[in-house]
Amino acid sequence: MTGCQDPPIHELHKARQAVEHARREGALIFAPDLYSLAESELTIGEEEFLAQTRKMFWARDYSMATRLIMLAQTDAHQALSLAKEEKQKSSMADRNPPPHLSVHSHLEGHRLTKGDLFFQDHERRNSSQAR
Repeated sequence: MTGCQDPPIHELHKARQAVEHARREGALIFAPDLYSLAESELTIGEEEFLAQTRKMFWARDYSMATRLIMLAQTDAHQALSLAKEEKQKSSMADRNPPPHLSVHSHLEGHRLTKGDLFFQDHERRNSSQAR
């Protein structure tokens, strides 16, 4: 009998917290697709939850709301993990700036790219004009 099912209030609260935590940790920036999915699942799950609460108690079926809410929580946790990884990669890249010379292959070693040559040529011209 579906009317005996308890409403997923605790799960809804945990999913809201998970989505909010992911947002605060930068998931909207570093994992936007997954975060948006979690947010959408939570919104639709909340709407389904409210739709069921408006029904007579014996006609309530929270199974779809529960599934959506649990998906939202799972996706929010994954978005949070991805955001943390991406933030860490980003901070590592900031600490280790790329060299001025481009490395094309470990066999070839360092080679100048067209961009490197352009800037070297530009610097040479500016220094010769200053003389």
